[in-house]
Amino acid sequence: MINPHIFRAYDIRGIADPQDGVPADLTEETMFLIGQGTGSYMVKNHGNNIVISRDNRLTGEKLQRAFINGLKSTGCNVTNINLATSPMLYWAVCYYKFDGGVSITASHNPKAYNGVKIVAENAHSVSGDEIQEILKLIQNKDFIK
Repeated sequence: MINPHIFRAYDIRGIADPQDGVPADLTEETMFLIGQGTGSYMVKNHGNNIVISRDNRLTGEKLQRAFINGLKSTGCNVTNINLATSPMLYWAVCYYKFDGGVSITASHNPKAYNGVKIVAENAHSVSGDEIQEILKLIQNKDFIK
């Protein structure tokens, strides 16, 4: 199913472009599930108006599309701002008063990686136990429909 080790303290990060026989942690299928888990968490705790962006990694567009589909399956209203830095996303969350935001990025990690940074209203970082709650929603398939 999903590698639980990619659910870290401040984000979700793993291999998205497998090399040298290392399997991918982040595929379109796993990103759809992470989108469902994130959407379910956000609707239950913060709201359903979500803004999303991505960085310029080669895997970003297809992973973002799968994640958006997962969010939408939980009833989230999604505004896609496409290519944007994380600070630009945080600004959009605050200025336009979104319930939360998601950046598809692996930050400083090598190009084979990608990931998910999640913030709630006022760009408050969804981290620690909150990220683990998203993992539990996925593991239990406890998605809002």
